[in-house]
Amino acid sequence: MCSPARGPFPSEALPPDRATPASEPSPLRPFKPQLLTDAAQALAQTTGLMVDVPPGQEMPLNGAVIGGRLRLQWDDQRRTYPVALRTTISNAALGAVADQLVHLGAILITRHVTPPQAQRLRDLGARFVDAAGNAYLKDPPLFVFVTGNRPPTPEPHTAGDRLYQPGGLKVVFALLCNPALTGAPMREIAAAAGVALGTVKHALDALRAQQHLPPRRKKTRDRPNTPTLQHRDRLIRRWAETYPERLRPKLFLGRYIPPRTDWWQELDPGQYDATWGGEVAAFRLTQYLKPEATTLYIKGPNNLLLLDHRLRRDDHGTVTLFKQFWNLPEEPANDLVPPLLIYADLLAIGDPRTVEAAGQIHDKWLAPEAH
Repeated sequence: MCSPARGPFPSEALPPDRATPASEPSPLRPFKPQLLTDAAQALAQTTGLMVDVPPGQEMPLNGAVIGGRLRLQWDDQRRTYPVALRTTISNAALGAVADQLVHLGAILITRHVTPPQAQRLRDLGARFVDAAGNAYLKDPPLFVFVTGNRPPTPEPHTAGDRLYQPGGLKVVFALLCNPALTGAPMREIAAAAGVALGTVKHALDALRAQQHLPPRRKKTRDRPNTPTLQHRDRLIRRWAETYPERLRPKLFLGRYIPPRTDWWQELDPGQYDATWGGEVAAFRLTQYLKPEATTLYIKGPNNLLLLDHRLRRDDHGTVTLFKQFWNLPEEPANDLVPPLLIYADLLAIGDPRTVEAAGQIHDKWLAPEAH
């Protein structure tokens, strides 16, 4: 199926790319990073494919970098693919990253993918190549699945910027769920997000730096200061990817085993100052996903909930409790967390059925045309 690697392609006219990534306009510059070159060389050595990195242009998107390309040749076939570069990938972000890759039609390029991560990405239909020579590529008649190669050097430590630290994530969540807050005083934003004033200032500055908000202007009678979030979908996808890694672990209250699998059908979460998230919330919104696990976000103590419904602490339980972190106006008789949080929780679970349900929720409640 694969011919031996023989170095770069000759300079000749190439057929158009089979796929181009959906992206938003952004400054472009020549783009051929070392990570992409390393991954291309490792793929050639592992598979015997002819692999080349054509010149590309950089377009930052969703915490990755879109715009590089990977060109493969085997037998008489030659195809070029867009790539998304991420230095590292965590288990918590895997579902969200896979959703983005499928959405963009891109191949993930990263330093190292572990065997369990490789299997999950394959199950989710997300292609990848890493710098150790591990890969999953499916484009009939091409099929490559290599796992188990170790990274050549230790993983580097990468630190996120302030916007995607816990406080910044709370601010972004409040703004995405209540767009009117973008023009509100910082004290009002801080109250809605449950953070300090300084955290709001840093988050708003970061949003402006990343072109999600326009530059600050003075409010006048003829020109009220009511900015709107720009590139909203990009921000939604980045938030959903980062939330499970940076914020959700700090909200975790525990896992529990219920007395029956259908226990949740009898629960009124409002009695316990709680709201449904995850699979139950998705089922209530879409009537599509049959819940196999239950997630609740709760404001106050959870003792009464545990006693009334005989929930027993267990690290492998199917009931997960989190502390509610927002203070947004609630719709009457609404016992569900906001759709953005349902979307993020489903992607964090990361199996095909929850990722599919997450896509439905994104398209109906979060996509630009839904607003």
